[in-house]
Amino acid sequence: MHGAHYEAWVITTKKGWPMSLGLKEFLIGFVMPWALLGWWLAKKDARTVIVVAPFTTLVGTYLNDLWYAKGFGYFLPDIRGAHSVIGAAACELGAYAVIGSAMIVAKKNGIAGWIAIPVAALAMTLVEVIGLYLVKCVVYSDGWNFAWTWIAYVGGFSIVNAYHHVFEYLSKRGASYNT
Repeated sequence: MHGAHYEAWVITTKKGWPMSLGLKEFLIGFVMPWALLGWWLAKKDARTVIVVAPFTTLVGTYLNDLWYAKGFGYFLPDIRGAHSVIGAAACELGAYAVIGSAMIVAKKNGIAGWIAIPVAALAMTLVEVIGLYLVKCVVYSDGWNFAWTWIAYVGGFSIVNAYHHVFEYLSKRGASYNT
């Protein structure tokens, strides 16, 4: 793990393989975002959260897979000796989904996209700073830094914003899921 210290629960699967579950990553990346902001967003605008959060998670997963595949870093926990993007799942399902939903709710309440997208990217970058320095579940390599992280998140949240525009356009035109 390149000198990184990491504490995880180790659970054994039915076949006896170790499976690491990072309690810190789960609490900070998933539970805290939904407890602090996600529940309020869901009460305020459930439709937006239901539409945006899954797509935002998909975009976050893709960006993390690309980041990992290009060798810019990796996530902990270390699953069976192989650095894996599984360690990022809590943040993709939690912080990324909640921040993406908050960005769209803010836009729907009058905040301009040119403000909402960079602010959402900054919020997600701060989550990653916490992951890098406090939780120690993110490891950067090959010249990756916080500026590149912010730029990547601006791109990701721009995709989420475009998706929401298309969704709203189709909804207004009467597009239906009943086919």
